[in-house]
Parts: sequence; structure tokens; C-alpha cells
Amino acid sequence: MSEQVLAQSGTASLRPTIDSALFRKMTWRIMPLLFLGWVMNWIDRINIGFAHLGFQKEFAITEAQFGVMVGVYAIGYLLLEVPSNILMERIGARKTMSRIMLLWGLVTVMTGFAQNPTQLIWLRALLGAAEAGFFPGVILYLSYWFPAAYRARVTARFILANAVSGMLGGPIAGRILSHMGNVGGLHAWQWLFILEGLPPMVLAFMLFCMLSDRPSEAKWLTEAEKASISVALEADRRIQQNVRHAGFWGAVKDKRVYFLAIAFCLAIMVAGNVVNVWAPSILRGAGVKNLGNLGWLSALPYVVGVFFMFFVTRLSDACRERRWHFATPALIAAFGIAMLPQVTDDATLAVATLVVCTAGYLCATAMYWTIPTFYLSESARAGGIAFINTLGQLGALGTPVLIGWIKTHSGSMSSGLYIVAGLVALGALIIVATLPASMTRDGA
Repeated sequence: MSEQVLAQSGTASLRPTIDSALFRKMTWRIMPLLFLGWVMNWIDRINIGFAHLGFQKEFAITEAQFGVMVGVYAIGYLLLEVPSNILMERIGARKTMSRIMLLWGLVTVMTGFAQNPTQLIWLRALLGAAEAGFFPGVILYLSYWFPAAYRARVTARFILANAVSGMLGGPIAGRILSHMGNVGGLHAWQWLFILEGLPPMVLAFMLFCMLSDRPSEAKWLTEAEKASISVALEADRRIQQNVRHAGFWGAVKDKRVYFLAIAFCLAIMVAGNVVNVWAPSILRGAGVKNLGNLGWLSALPYVVGVFFMFFVTRLSDACRERRWHFATPALIAAFGIAMLPQVTDDATLAVATLVVCTAGYLCATAMYWTIPTFYLSESARAGGIAFINTLGQLGALGTPVLIGWIKTHSGSMSSGLYIVAGLVALGALIIVATLPASMTRDGA
């Protein structure tokens, strides 16, 4: 374990480091389970965008109704996100994560047996409640293990699951929708929910058996390795000595926490709804009618986005700069969203523009979470991260409703996309304008 004394804001502070071999050991032991869980989580969250292509005619659902169906997911999230994360700090990640996985898998399977739009809406709200706490729980959990100097890279490895779910979700959904119709007397869209709801229930038991709550409890670490991690995390706390949040309520009283939440809502959640939910509809409107081709083309933007995400996060860790490494990709995503209305009649241009949107969105998402995990003090981190994520879900609630309503009443989603692009750009600029560089720069 080495420590390098640096100057920050006129005071001496320690730059935390851990051995690269230990970093790799921790990453390979911790990340695969969490990564796989987030892949399944994201697939089960966004598969309604593909299932909608099947049940739309069956239930005579308008785009406005579909927007409500997508957005209502956030209600359950809003109610249970903070309690779930605070409970996790008390009972541990192992119990919390396995409980969340088991419940969301069960609700996803149940969705396959919905008989009408009302049941679909209620089940989507229940899915949000079941999944509440998983993402902020993982972000909090990573802060227990990895010093801030490594957090952009390790967060990128987790956010990579967004891209992988996009790569896999489209082709898998396309294959199920193309080949499972009327099997066992069920529609293909029903099989989509059933088959994609079972794996997280299995993973829940694996995670319960294999995850360690804290480094000090990990039997696979040596005592020297545990001490090295502890010293590095303690160095982080010293760097953060000017940030004083007296627990969760201290964070709630900090106006900058609300700016963080607004930026997350606008730049991440609003952009994510376009990239993850509406992309199939955009591609179909651009002329891609074959469901198999639709699935593969919807995966391409994620494939490209992955390369940019790893480049940006490694550059950020090297520079120890977070704000502009977040804001620049978010502005690129906003530009791509603003261009979508111009390419809706050309499948090739639509895919290319979705590549721009997705790359910007993935980079911004990975970079965003390095900011609140460093800004919030340790005592405020559990509730603060969940609080930010909860408020951010308002974007998930409002965006699909807005786009769906505009498309239903105008026959086009162009106006909605222009509004969304403006909101994403605003979210990017809020971080730069409201958080001084000294409060987001971990030890540089």
C-alpha cells in the first residue's frame, strides 16, 4: 500500500491507492455477480419496449397509455428507494440484493400473465417497488470496497451492464417474439416476460451464497489485503474532511444534493428513456419491420457505446476530473436526441443517430455516479445516493408520458424529442454550474 501526499485547497491530503493486483482481484470477485444482476435488471426493466410491439394491438393500447405504463414504474421506485438503501446498510448487501432480485424476477413472470392494460400498469408499478434499491445499493456497495481513485473505472464496469443488456436484450426479445407465439397457448410477448423473469430468481440464491458485505468479512482476502483496502478508504475520508453531512438528513439539507438529483433526472433518466425504451419504436418508424432485424439493430448503438465509455472513464480517472467528463457526453447525447426527428424516415441514419445518443448516455451515466459517491460524506452516502436516485426517477415517470402524449395527439414524437434534448443539455450544465471542481476532484 502506497500513499502520496498532495495539496488540495491549501491543505495536505492523501491520495489513496491500492495495489493493481488487489484491484483486479477485487474486481473479478465482486463485479461478475453484480454485473450479471444489472444485466438482468435492465433487460426486465426495458423489455416492455419490445413486448409493447406484441400486446399493443391485442389490448388496443395508445401511445399515451403506453407512456403511462412505462412511467408508472417510477412510482414504486420513489416510495421504496431510500428505505431500501438505508436498510441495506443495516442488514448488509447480501440479504438486500438477493431479496430484490427474487422479487423483481417474480413480478416479471407475473407480468406475462396480465390480462388487460390495467393489470400491466399495476404490475409495472409493482416491478418498480421490487427493484427499488438495487442500483443505488450497488453504487453504495462499491464505495465500501473501492477508493475514489478507482471508482470511475469500476462504475464503468458495472454500467457496462446497461450496454450488454442492450446488446442482448434486443436480439433475445426479437427471437422470442418471432418464435414463441402460441407456444403453450401463450402469446410471444407473454413468453418474453416469463423467460426473462426466471434467471434473476436463480441468481438471487447464488448472490446470497457468494457475496461478502464488507472487505473485513471477505474470506477470500488476506489480512494484509484487508488492511490495504481499509487504509485507502480512510485516506478518502481525509480528503473529504471539508464535506460535512451529518447523516442522511444533513444531505437532505444540502442544496447541492438537489442540484445533483436534478442533473441525474434530466441528463441520465430522461436520456435513458429515449435510448432504452423508445428506440424500438423509432427504428420501426424508420422502416425496420422485421422483429429479428429490429432486435439486432437496437443492439448496435450499445456495442459502439461501450468503447467510448471505457475510454472516457479511464481518461477521467487519469485526470481526476469528473464534471466535464460527465457534462460533455451528456451534451453529445442531447445533440443526438435533437437530431432523431430529422432521421426518422431513414433506418441507416436512425441507427447512426441512436449510436450518438447511446454513447453519450452510457459515458455520462458511468461518470455521473463518481460525483455523488465522492461528494457525500460516509454517514450520508447510503441515504443520499438513494435520495438522488429516487428524485431522478421523476424523469423516468414524466418522459415517456410526455413523449407518448405528444405522439398520440400529433402523430409524431418530434416535439417531445426536442424538449427532451433541451432537458438533457440542461442537466449536463447544472453539474458544471453548481458544483465547484474542488468538490468533485478526488485528490488531484
